[in-house]
Amino acid sequence: MIRTASEVNFSELDNSKGWNVYAAAASAAMTQPASDPEIVDAIRFGEERLISRYTDFFAHFASIFRMRIRDGLNIEDFAVAVYALNYGLSTQTSEKSRVVDIPVEGESEPWTLLAIGFEALVDRFFERVE
Repeated sequence: MIRTASEVNFSELDNSKGWNVYAAAASAAMTQPASDPEIVDAIRFGEERLISRYTDFFAHFASIFRMRIRDGLNIEDFAVAVYALNYGLSTQTSEKSRVVDIPVEGESEPWTLLAIGFEALVDRFFERVE
């Protein structure tokens, strides 16, 4: 599921004009020393809103798959890490960030770079409920 969901999610972001415009505007606004504080606040609000949605989404799916967050960690930090991974890879211009054919031992289908990173985050943050 991680492989498939990651591939679809990344492809949709990568091909979204709205996402690409947002990422460019956010990057420009956050790197200018004289940026309008209202624009910076709007960007932060948007990211926090998206991360909140990620948090709810991942908490729901964790319960479906009988997983819980490991002691000392929290679901919000997981959502921030997934957002950062997604954002970072989707804003890269290098074709290396779009690698989609990475063989993974024991898997019949190749994985994307995002899927491998996402799986690593799931493994670090979650454990199965017995």
